[in-house]
Amino acid sequence: MNNVALEPSLSPGAGSVTQTKRKFELLKFVKRYPSVVIGGLIVLVMVIIALFAPVIAHYDPLKPMPDGLTQLGAPRPPSHEYILGTDTQGRDVFSRVLFGARVSLEVGFFAGLISLFIGALLGVISGYFGGWVDMVIMRITDMVLAFPFLLFVVALVAALSPSVHNVFIAIGVFGWAQMARIIRSQVLSVKELEYVQAAKSLGASAWNIIFVEVLPNVVTPVIIYLALAIGQNIMLEAALSFLGFGVQPPNPSWGNMIQEGMGYYQLAPWLIYAPGISLLVATIGFNLLGDGLRDWLDPKVGK
Repeated sequence: MNNVALEPSLSPGAGSVTQTKRKFELLKFVKRYPSVVIGGLIVLVMVIIALFAPVIAHYDPLKPMPDGLTQLGAPRPPSHEYILGTDTQGRDVFSRVLFGARVSLEVGFFAGLISLFIGALLGVISGYFGGWVDMVIMRITDMVLAFPFLLFVVALVAALSPSVHNVFIAIGVFGWAQMARIIRSQVLSVKELEYVQAAKSLGASAWNIIFVEVLPNVVTPVIIYLALAIGQNIMLEAALSFLGFGVQPPNPSWGNMIQEGMGYYQLAPWLIYAPGISLLVATIGFNLLGDGLRDWLDPKVGK
């Protein structure tokens, strides 16, 4: 009789044990980092709304509805037909809120990327090379931080003419200073570590060390900053649109929707509540996500 080595088979309950373990780990993560979960869900919903706004919206956000106003010419209140009512032009508020989310996310994300790129580049150069390079960059950073940020952005948008693209360019160009300081402080500590010194001793160039050894090890504050910056940029875009320097009517933005509804807050309060609550929830979502990522990814904070 031949001796045949039989491979051990998995027990029937092995799969269920693995699934139970994963569920336990997920529940443990949710309990430990609720901000990441709640903020991430809010951001995910906002991204889905922004991407699929043309599909979700029942009406054209720019087109007045034939029955969008009452016989007295007033906006229609929320109803089965118009979930969030209509505005003073007879346009569907729900559809305009959905497309406003697209504008807010576009400005918040691209402005954050611009400020992240400028701030990370200057912060790395300042922290790694030090000396007079560090002094010059940090003095410029201090000057940018010393002046009113919103005033700078308004001036640049006014010079370029108000539009979505000019808004996120202006916010991104003047929003890099804080990021530069954060990255610089991280680089100052990372560049003294053994693996960076070893790369120097092996003759690696400064730029090779920066991109291969330094930048990958300062990515945590970059991710956290971007999440927080998007929320701040969404608020800035709304403020600029409210003041008339952002998205121009009839294109929907939460800021200009609030501004248009200010004169009708007693007659039609939904004109303010709908975009205002949307703006509040979106900002809270990104702030929760940023704070949660800091607790999760930063060992000094989250452990």
